[in-house]
Amino acid sequence: EAPQEEEPMDPWGFYLSSVPWWSLPASQKLLKKQDALDQKRERKWVAMVDAANGLELFVRKKKSKLKERVRKGVPRQWRRTVWPALLDVEVKPAKGGSVFGADDDTPTTKKGVFRKHGPKSYQDEASRSLTTYSSLCAQTAGDAPKESIFEVIERDLTRTYPKNKLFETKVVDGGRADRSEETPGITSLRRILRAYATFDKDVEYCQGMNYVAALLIIHVCETNKNDPHVVEGSSEEEAFWLFVATLKSPRTALRELYRPGMVGARRALFVYDKLLKDAAPSIHAHLEKEGVIPDMYATHWLVTVFCAQFPFALVARVWDVFLAEGWKPIFKTAIAVLVTYDKDIKAKPFEGLLTFLKNLPDTVDVDKVLAVADSKVNLTSDQIRKHEKAFLKTLES
Repeated sequence: EAPQEEEPMDPWGFYLSSVPWWSLPASQKLLKKQDALDQKRERKWVAMVDAANGLELFVRKKKSKLKERVRKGVPRQWRRTVWPALLDVEVKPAKGGSVFGADDDTPTTKKGVFRKHGPKSYQDEASRSLTTYSSLCAQTAGDAPKESIFEVIERDLTRTYPKNKLFETKVVDGGRADRSEETPGITSLRRILRAYATFDKDVEYCQGMNYVAALLIIHVCETNKNDPHVVEGSSEEEAFWLFVATLKSPRTALRELYRPGMVGARRALFVYDKLLKDAAPSIHAHLEKEGVIPDMYATHWLVTVFCAQFPFALVARVWDVFLAEGWKPIFKTAIAVLVTYDKDIKAKPFEGLLTFLKNLPDTVDVDKVLAVADSKVNLTSDQIRKHEKAFLKTLES
């Protein structure tokens, strides 16, 4: 009997038949262009990333170049190395306090350029108290007790990218993964989420974290023959400490979104709404007239930094700049999604609007959204800080 042909997949392991976005002519054109650009830019990244020091030596000589190249897109097979390194580089030190994330008073080098918030910093800090990824996994092994946070994690595993080769799994017992047949991605995702819930008792686990962890698993599983950093067999632990860093780094500050009460998520939605009014007042006015507020459509966009619903061709590019620059490019992208479809949005009443926004990730023109975010949506850090302060006042009242 002839072996069955494997179903076609996109570069991130999603089955093409399950991703409507892939059938669009604009999508095919974008991926061909991106593949060609990745190959062209590969040699630049080979020269930029030092085996011992990551991006540090490059930034000392050509700091302004890093932001430029990251905004053009990190080549896909370099994200495993570059994403952790970006968290260790302060491309432009913040003035006047933080933007969205926690205040950062970490000592810097003499030039004030490098702040160590990459995965290794958190791994080293944990090891000083004898906490390792292996020890966390050992503490969290076994079946999930009913009504525990592990039970919540267990039920979210099968909802996380079920149409991706790494995470597809047979579902049994009311939504659990069949552990006798589950894929390696599900096993890794369970261990990472359980380990974090044990590592950070104040947060434990919140829905949305599963997509972020899975995104990182997908990217650290990439292999690249030109990358001297890749050590075979260490990808799950790499993904865990990168997950820790993205949650705790002052630049990305995802942990603030997942804390009890989700004040950080409410702040993100409040700031986004105010920035949308600043940058695209006519769109904001139409949404407001129809009674459509950001909570109805943008919660998943922001709480998972786009990775729950949008095609990875957009997600990966957004995460490149998110790890390098923080929340400003996230707000710009969210606004750019609406600006790109300005006419469609303004032509629709309430119910049509909600349906359109719900289905938008399946048909989004990634190239146009990125271009609009870059050229038509102008935001400043001062604007963001102003709206953050206004949000804090709402908590006091």
